[in-house]
Amino acid sequence: MARPSSVLRLAGALPALGWAVPSLAAAREVVRNSFEVTTFKPKSAKDWTAADARLEKLVKK
Repeated sequence: MARPSSVLRLAGALPALGWAVPSLAAAREVVRNSFEVTTFKPKSAKDWTAADARLEKLVKK
């Protein structure tokens, strides 16, 4: 499985490699078609709600 940071660097490098990518949506499609995509879903909404509240506090500072 490809690491997300590597995939983002690859998507950013597409124009430099000569690939005409007209939009971010097109770059995402290239990535989606190039790698197996794994979707992670939270098992406990309570944990995610608490983490979201902590993040919200950090962002407001």
